[in-house]
Amino acid sequence: MLGAMQSDLGRPISRLRVDGGAAADDFLMQRQSDVSSLSVERPVELESTARGAAMLAGVGVGLFSSPAEAAGMGRWDHTFAPQIDAASRRELRGIGEDAVNRARSGKTE
Repeated sequence: MLGAMQSDLGRPISRLRVDGGAAADDFLMQRQSDVSSLSVERPVELESTARGAAMLAGVGVGLFSSPAEAAGMGRWDHTFAPQIDAASRRELRGIGEDAVNRARSGKTE
C-alpha cells in the first residue's frame, strides 16, 4: 500500500501519522513502523479525523496558508521508530504479501 501511496504522491513518504482506535495499540504501531521502515506518529487525540477535516477547511478559507501550517496544530503523544534490521523487515513483508495473495485467491493454506 505504501508503494501505491508513494506512486500517487510522486515522492517518497517520510513518516506515517495515524489516528483511530487501532492507533492506541502500541504493538500494532511499532509493527507498522518496523515493516514500513518509517516513523509512526500517534496524536494525543486518537479520533482526529474531524480535526483534520476542519484544518483542511481552514486552509480552504485562508485561515492557514498551507496544509503544512494547519498540520502544525497537531499534538503528538508518541512516535514509534523502526527497531528491526533489513532481513527481519523483508521476512515480515513477505509474510504480509503472502497473506494478501492467499486472500485474493481464496486459498486458506
